[in-house]
Amino acid sequence: MKIRRFVVLFVLALILSAVGAKQGLAYVQAKYGAPCAKLEGFGGFLQDMNFLPQGDCQIKKGTTNKCQNSGICTVSGPSGTFKGKCSDALGSCTCVVD
Repeated sequence: MKIRRFVVLFVLALILSAVGAKQGLAYVQAKYGAPCAKLEGFGGFLQDMNFLPQGDCQIKKGTTNKCQNSGICTVSGPSGTFKGKCSDALGSCTCVVD
């Protein structure tokens, strides 16, 4: 009986962890948009694993993180393609979904 209880609690903990991770990832994507440049470090790892989509804003020549204009951009991710607007408000060029 103790083993069955342990297995049930372990499965419930895994389910709650997965739901929490999914909600956290959705919050990050909604809050910070999609960076238009390849990130370094952990952010780059998240982009490589398709957890953080990349926008298609044009970067100003001679800079690494400033948008060329505030035009319309698209974000392609695992859940579809969305339209947004290029923005420098977060310190780097990101495509913020409307």
